Amino acid sequence: MCNEWRDNIWLILELAVVSAAMGVVLITLVGLLEVKTRPMGIGPIDDIYVAEFSTLNEESPRYKDYGDKKDELLSRDMRRVSAALRKNPYVEKAGLVCNGLPFNLNYWGNMRNFIIDGDTLPYHFNMRYMSPEAAEILGIGGSCGYSSADVMAALKRGEIVISDYVFGEEEKPYDIRRLVGQDYVSQIGGQVTAQRIGAIASFMRRYPYESHHSGMAVFPINEAAGGNLDMASKLLIKVKPGTGRKFIESLQSQAALASGNVFLRTPVSLDSMRKDICAKQDTRLNLFGACMSFLLLIIFLGILGTFWFRIRQRESEIALRRVTGATRGDIFRRIISESMLLLVIAIMPAVGLDALVYFKKMPVPDGSRLSMQQILWIASALNFLAMSVSILFGAWFPASKAMKVHPAEALKEE
Repeated sequence: MCNEWRDNIWLILELAVVSAAMGVVLITLVGLLEVKTRPMGIGPIDDIYVAEFSTLNEESPRYKDYGDKKDELLSRDMRRVSAALRKNPYVEKAGLVCNGLPFNLNYWGNMRNFIIDGDTLPYHFNMRYMSPEAAEILGIGGSCGYSSADVMAALKRGEIVISDYVFGEEEKPYDIRRLVGQDYVSQIGGQVTAQRIGAIASFMRRYPYESHHSGMAVFPINEAAGGNLDMASKLLIKVKPGTGRKFIESLQSQAALASGNVFLRTPVSLDSMRKDICAKQDTRLNLFGACMSFLLLIIFLGILGTFWFRIRQRESEIALRRVTGATRGDIFRRIISESMLLLVIAIMPAVGLDALVYFKKMPVPDGSRLSMQQILWIASALNFLAMSVSILFGAWFPASKAMKVHPAEALKEE
């Protein structure tokens, strides 16, 4: 091995460049998968549909002028439409939402500073509105010691439910449970209202490829209270298992899904919303996977060619070792150990280059379950494993061919 130091230096450089390139791809893949595999903060979405409320415009022949009672009468129409849909034989339950759905990139950002025992506790959040039925359909669970039953009970009492929180770099972490029991004071149209924070829920992400950032506040929609439903824009529907198609077909003849100036648009499945919003990133992930597979193939073929040439040059050495009593296992172990030593030497600068690129250009997403160092080491370990497998097969195949050459034939030119 020492006699081939020039060839070894070039091989180390080749392995280092290839390892660095594959490391960048693996870091990107690990980062994407780390975000995608985080909990969405909801339950199964099978058999869940979303229908949007719409109102007739003034040019419609069926339009009615509600005058000063517009908000009140539109809320009445929405209740009638919701009640009619709940009578559908395929519907299990339904609830009202506004900016309360996953797989939707709307963000109603807000921020409050809560002063408790002299401490100023900031809380940034996405404002979501939903009825207790909608929260139950989505399967929103509890967090920080609170159960899903606690979440549902708080919403039914008309209290706000906040989520666990990811603190910003300049924010001092605190126990989020300290906010439970505090009043959220808001002013709308000159009217000041105070709502109590009643429980903590798990954070509902907007879609699978977005990291957990800031927090979430769920404001209850009380459909039965008789007030205005101005904060309800969609109806979340849970149908009986396996009846989705029959449900959609049944709506074509159900004229009761319109009342007064309000009508319900054709429902779409939550799963179709997931597919639509994830299509671009799914394609990106598949592209990286294809690039990784292609890169592995190129690496394997390159390593195979390199070691084929190197081992063909060492046929006489292999024959001499066999003549002097070395077994096939001894020769295999020597070739593999030399190859792995070169890989270990090459992988170190490759990891250093990947770390430089990663820490400068590819910061870890907020709320990640893995630190930047952990993502780097996982990607580097996978990189080393893939390169090791390629080298093992790339060295084994030409070495096995060289073993079949008779020592006399291999030494005839020496």
